[in-house]
Parts: sequence; C-alpha cells; structure tokens
Amino acid sequence: MTSSKLFALIISGPTASGKSRLAEELLEYIPNAHIINADSMQLYKGLPTLTAQPFPIKEHHKLYNYIDPVTQNYSVNDWYNAAANAIKLAYMEKALPIIVGGTGFYIKTLLEGMSPLPEIGTEEYKLEAAERIDAEGHEAFYTWLLEKDPSLPEHIKPTDTQRLVRAYEVWAATGKSISYFQGLPKFKKLGFDYMHYSLLPPREALYGICNHRFEHMLKHGVLNEVEDFYEKYKLNTPLQNALGYHEFVKFLKGQLAFDEAVEQAKAVTRQFAKRQCTFIRHQFEDNIKVEQLTAKEIFHSLKENGIT
Repeated sequence: MTSSKLFALIISGPTASGKSRLAEELLEYIPNAHIINADSMQLYKGLPTLTAQPFPIKEHHKLYNYIDPVTQNYSVNDWYNAAANAIKLAYMEKALPIIVGGTGFYIKTLLEGMSPLPEIGTEEYKLEAAERIDAEGHEAFYTWLLEKDPSLPEHIKPTDTQRLVRAYEVWAATGKSISYFQGLPKFKKLGFDYMHYSLLPPREALYGICNHRFEHMLKHGVLNEVEDFYEKYKLNTPLQNALGYHEFVKFLKGQLAFDEAVEQAKAVTRQFAKRQCTFIRHQFEDNIKVEQLTAKEIFHSLKENGIT
C-alpha cells in the first residue's frame, strides 16, 4: 500500500453474497493485505464449516476463529478495539486492511463510533436475567424488556439472548434502557479514510446461493461438526446463534426429520440475508452498493484514488 493515510477497504453484504471470495481474489492484485473479519459468528472457534470461515486460516486472516466458544461477554466494544488495532497493525506493516463481514452493526460502529454504554461492574444482573429466563421463559422475558424499551427491536433480535441479557443489565443497573444510551452522542471514533463496497445480489439469486451453500456444507461434514460441538457445549454458547445450528441440533435430537431440518435451516438463512440487505440499504449512507463486483474493478478504483 502506497498511501500515507490510515485507510481501510470495507466489503459488506449479506451472508453468501461473495464477500470473502472477493477479498481473497484481491490478494492477487494486492498481496500485502490483511483481511479483517467483521462477522460475529466467525470470531469463534468450534464451527468453522457452519460459520463459513476461511480454510485454512492463514497469516493474512485477522480476527477469525480466535475466541473460545464459551465466551459469553464478547461485545461490539471488544470487536471495535480488536478491529481498530488490526487496522493500525496493517498500517504499520504497510498493508491494506480489508474489513469483510455481514455484521452490519460492527461496521457501523467502526465508522461512526461507540455508544456510551455503562460498564456493569457486577455479574449480579446477568445472573438475575438468567434466572428470569429460566423461570418465565424467553418470550415472557423479551415481552417484559419490550415494555421497558419499545425501541428494542430496532437494535436487538428477539432470539439474541446474549444481547437481551445485556439490555437487562443496563436497565437494572441504571434505570434507563439500552436504547437511551445508544441514542447518545457517539465516542471512540477511530477516524480513518475508507472505501466501502456493499454486495447486494438480486434477491432470487442470493436465495439460490444460500441454498447451495448449505448443500455444500453438508457435503463437507457440517453435520458431524455440529454433533461434536453440541456434545461439548449444548446451547451454552453464543454460537447457538449460528445459522442452521438449532435446526441441525433438532435433527440430531430426533425432533426434526433430516430434510425438514435442512429446509428450515435454508429458510432461516434466507430470512437472515433479507434482514442484512435491509440494514445495509438503510444504515449506510456513503457505501457503494453493487449487485456484483470483481477484484480487478476494486483494484483499479483504489489505484485511481491513490491508495495502491
């Protein structure tokens, strides 16, 4: 990289849109590049096939497959700090940092800064939340949180137990909703130049790729991977949110037929991809939205802007 500025290339997009492949192809034009993960599931060890991690993990891959799967409190703030350090490291090594992923909230936080969420100095409220979920059920717990914070669905999915517990902690400790803090002025903004491409394939094409990717995973042993993982960790891990995990576990427990599990997993993946597309279209203002893109086109664009 020849630019003297702190600069990063960002490639976002829904699951199965070709982000990782595009980043790898860029290495043919820019060999001295670091690919920095911005996918919340690919951070974790344990399910590399199901989470579609690069294989093998090489030296240029950063923030992949490095967190223990039982780590419950890895936050967006943790990722922000790790990504900022990875960008600075690439800069020191005169390498191009390429941030790749579909966790839009990670990328949005990197670009806009952190919300000033309070530090909770005790495990008391986390344990309290777990007890409420066990006693009342997940749906009742979510309904209770929704009464306290009607804006909650804008920030947290109903199935994201880890972040719902965090929302409970914030409310219990401060008496204010997590949405209140997320609406305050941001801080801790890295401040760097960037070029941001978002891959948004046509819907039907994207859905077809999602389906095909599950078939590819099945041929490469994903069911055995999930079975081994479930025997060790059950549902006590953030990786329970990995696309297809619950459906395959239900098959392994005899609660779903194999074909049903596969079709449900594909459907969940398509629904998730649709939500990711919506986020990308509405949450980023200066990204370059394209249906398809080649590494050569990105390279020439970087070159025209004096980056390589």
